[in-house]
Amino acid sequence: MISVDLQRKVLDRVKRRAVKAGVDGRISLRLCIPGDIGVAEQVDFVLTFWMAHEVSDQKLMFAQIRSMMKDGGRWLLAEPRLHVSLGRFESIVSTAVAAGFSVMERPSIAMTYAAVLERA
Repeated sequence: MISVDLQRKVLDRVKRRAVKAGVDGRISLRLCIPGDIGVAEQVDFVLTFWMAHEVSDQKLMFAQIRSMMKDGGRWLLAEPRLHVSLGRFESIVSTAVAAGFSVMERPSIAMTYAAVLERA
C-alpha cells in the first residue's frame, strides 16, 4: 500500500495509526510535491478522499492517476458534501471521465459524494 500526501503532518498521522494497528510494515509513505503524485508503480486501487476539490489542476492529477493504474484498476473518488456541491462533484467526475475513466458505481458514504471509477 502506498500513501501519498503533500503534507508531512498527514503522513506522520498515517504512520502513527499504522504502527498502532500493527500494519506499518505494509504501507509506503510518500511526500509528493504540487503537480506530481510521484508514484511510478502500477497500482490496482486509488483512493482520493475529500481532497480532489482542492487540486488546482485536476486534469493533470487525474492523468497521473490513470497512468499509474493497472488495466481494470479502480478509483474511489470521494468529496465532502459540506464543501462541495453536487454540481461541483459531477464536474469533478466529468473531468475524470474525460481523463479516461468510466463510472462503475455510486456508493453511499456518510456526508460524502462518491463514485467508483475504472481505468478505461
